[in-house]
Amino acid sequence: MQCFQLVTDLKPKGDQPKAIRQLLEGLRKGYRFQTLIGITGSGKSLPPEERVLIGVEKDGYIYPQLVPIGELVDEILAEARPLLTNWGDEIVFSDKLSKRYFAFAFDPVTKRSGWRPIKAFHRHPSPDTLYRVRTACGREVIVTGDHNLWVLRDGQFCLLPTKEIKDGDYIPLPLSLPSPQKPLKYISTASYLRAEKVYAKVPLEAVASLPLSREKRWRVHHGEGVPLSVIPDELMGQVTLCGKQHSLSAHVQLNEDWLSLIGVYIAEGHATPRYVIISIRNPIWRRKVERCLRRLGFTFRHRPDGDIQISMMLLSRLLKQWCGRTSKEKHLPPFWMSLSNRQLSQMLAAYFAGDGSVGAEGVYCVTVSHRLADDLLWALLRFGIWARVRRRIVKKPSGKLSCCWEIKVTGRENLERFANAIGFAFSSKQRRLKELLHRYRKRPTNTNVDVIPIAGLSFQDARKRLGFTQKAIAQEMNVAPSFISLIEHRKRYPSRTTWKRLVNALRSYLLSEHPDISLLRSWRSLLNCRWTRIAAIEPVKPTSKWVYDLSVEDWETFIAGFGGLFVHNTFTIANVIAQWNRPTLIICHNKTLAAQLCAELRQLFPNNAVEYFVSFYDYYQPEAYIPQTDTYIEKDCDINDEIDRLRHAATQAVSTRRDVIVVATVSCIYGLGSPELYQEMTLTLERGKLYDLRWVLHKLVDLYFARNDYELERGTFRLRGDVLEVRPAYEEMVYRIEFFGDEVDSITVIDPLTGEVLERKDKVVIYPASHYVCTRERLERALKSIEQELQEQLEKFRREGKLLEAQRLEQRVRYDLELLRETGYCKGIENYSRHFDGRKPGEPPYTLIDYFPKDFLLIIDESHQTVPQLRAMYEGEMSRKRNLVEFGWRLPSAYDHRPLKFEEFLERINQCIFMSATPGEWELSVSEQVVEQIVRPTGFA
Repeated sequence: MQCFQLVTDLKPKGDQPKAIRQLLEGLRKGYRFQTLIGITGSGKSLPPEERVLIGVEKDGYIYPQLVPIGELVDEILAEARPLLTNWGDEIVFSDKLSKRYFAFAFDPVTKRSGWRPIKAFHRHPSPDTLYRVRTACGREVIVTGDHNLWVLRDGQFCLLPTKEIKDGDYIPLPLSLPSPQKPLKYISTASYLRAEKVYAKVPLEAVASLPLSREKRWRVHHGEGVPLSVIPDELMGQVTLCGKQHSLSAHVQLNEDWLSLIGVYIAEGHATPRYVIISIRNPIWRRKVERCLRRLGFTFRHRPDGDIQISMMLLSRLLKQWCGRTSKEKHLPPFWMSLSNRQLSQMLAAYFAGDGSVGAEGVYCVTVSHRLADDLLWALLRFGIWARVRRRIVKKPSGKLSCCWEIKVTGRENLERFANAIGFAFSSKQRRLKELLHRYRKRPTNTNVDVIPIAGLSFQDARKRLGFTQKAIAQEMNVAPSFISLIEHRKRYPSRTTWKRLVNALRSYLLSEHPDISLLRSWRSLLNCRWTRIAAIEPVKPTSKWVYDLSVEDWETFIAGFGGLFVHNTFTIANVIAQWNRPTLIICHNKTLAAQLCAELRQLFPNNAVEYFVSFYDYYQPEAYIPQTDTYIEKDCDINDEIDRLRHAATQAVSTRRDVIVVATVSCIYGLGSPELYQEMTLTLERGKLYDLRWVLHKLVDLYFARNDYELERGTFRLRGDVLEVRPAYEEMVYRIEFFGDEVDSITVIDPLTGEVLERKDKVVIYPASHYVCTRERLERALKSIEQELQEQLEKFRREGKLLEAQRLEQRVRYDLELLRETGYCKGIENYSRHFDGRKPGEPPYTLIDYFPKDFLLIIDESHQTVPQLRAMYEGEMSRKRNLVEFGWRLPSAYDHRPLKFEEFLERINQCIFMSATPGEWELSVSEQVVEQIVRPTGFA
């Protein structure tokens, strides 16, 4: 008997061994329903100082924030009562919180980035060793060793633990970061100065409500200020902050002058306890800054060394709170993530006017503040600018060595974005930037800055499969043929611009000439993010006793670290599958989650059949009728050929072996052909046996294979002399059967592209090219049954006086009957499936579940979302078909091509495990055992 083989060096730990043991005991006792409560997507543990990009929902908007993960989770744990585990882990589920939190996450299928809800917040005891992951562009993040990262290695996108990542792997970066949906108009200066010894003038009518002594109230009435710390928030909008000689509004309008002042201060400023110093040597730039200060109403003077001094204690304290006091403490203001792109660009333009420069290859700036370097990388990414950073050791005038960070914006695309979105607030630097861009436009694009790290051999195979020579593909990419050779030999990678040109050029060809567009979709997805190479991974000691996680819905990733990197509970259920050793069906609530889960299980079970079964429609417009407007909508769809192959591979695997896992969506409960007929109508050929070749060809046609002597596509065959080649609907390979007379002389499996012999076989079983197969006898019985139903329905319509409906129905059905007699097929043949299957009216259709043996194991992932989908499928289909039947577009038998009712679905379940972090009431009520697993997983998302 075939057995599951779980291939991994990882061992269950934490609550996992107990959960695995309890689930297996429940299966052995015959429990029909069990629930596994676990947190999927955990395992991306970070130390507390690592910053994460999150969003907080307010008034229907998501407001981005960049916060240390430890500060965020500690605050949430203090707000809500956490769930404690035996291993010291603390967890808070998001549904227990007053706010909705989102993480900026990465979709591993489309490679796009976006906001996804955070499901839970975690705090775990820190391991003895953490790992710093550093990239070639200078970004870095510290994570645990069992942490997961999505990496592109040799053209394959895979999820790997930190310890398995190596130099040369590429990890994704977002093309840009989200910006607020509306600008930040005002900022509360008072909220940042509450901890300082600051006084404020308040309206006299509000003095009585303040907690002041009688003597203090008298002094306030005579012009003295009130301590800011005693003024409630509701009065802050009415007060003015006051110093000995200057005042400042408690709420300032963030106009261009304020934003420019902040940028200048970060670049050139320094705060003392009583005044602000701005060091500017260029007279033109100094005059521009002075005009900005005058418009803001700030008085200043020039020091003997030429520096500008603003003697205003309130401003000094405010800027210190916002941006730091000295150059080593500098950072962008805490509210910078709430600035619109226009506001942020005004602040950065002033900063780069002071600290930035234009070099031979790009724009540069240097800072001794690690925090500021990090802020600038994040801020530039808001505009789609991929900056690089490197750490430098420089010698100070005193002779001492100092560490600094150099940020570089290079590459034509990045510089164009910088010039258009930010630029310099200083005209001479802006002029030099334009000159640099002018030189860039005259020369070829720099291919070393932003590349697409494709696998050379995969690219070569795809090129040959599409029938392109190196010269032809080079013309499409606008490069030399020698460059294509370098790509295929892994000596160069194409730039983003070059790759985009190729994808756009091939799009029309692939759509019109090549029905399988999965290749185009895969190539195009590589453009949805940037790729940065892993430069180093090194162990580091933890600085805290805690590490922190976020559980993110669906995509299970979030962006964190220095400059921003994407960082990532399947392992328990994989152990259950391996030890229970039964065919397994896993149902997920969407294609993306199913694809991710399927990829993970294929890594865990490389020697077993792990298949993917989802809807094969890229586009689907169902047949419908709207009686109010007398509008008939014909069915229209676009079938994904690769997914159709995977569906056939799933049914073939379930029919032939027991070590099979099928990951499916709820489409698995929709009508499919009869499994008995599918398994009966096979063609078996054995080496050394005699077969009439003409009978073999007729048999292939009966199995819905088409003859094609020119291009051997899926579901086709060709005959050349005594050599028969068949390409099954469920395989990427071709079976070559060589006859000697009527004897099968040899059976080989060959590569359809190269013709290379991959395997020699003594026997081959060929399954039908369609799930809806039918013998001639069954077809004749079905035609008679359809004819009988048609007569009954016509009589019904005529009795009710529905002559138009009767005429419409007779015309349509008789046309379909004629096509079925002549070709065995008609458009909308699925609506007659009840007649072909020999089912009675109302009897449920065959589905993928019927292909499984009776002892199969069902796992419903994210059951709180999947079970409601399973319940709703039937009614959604029936509401559409009622109008089609009642108004004469379809026979009543169309009702029987449908999804299973939920009750029918339950009847087909042998044993089922629900998996969810938040299972629904129904799952818990029917479960004979509820198993809790509240731990950090062992390295698989």
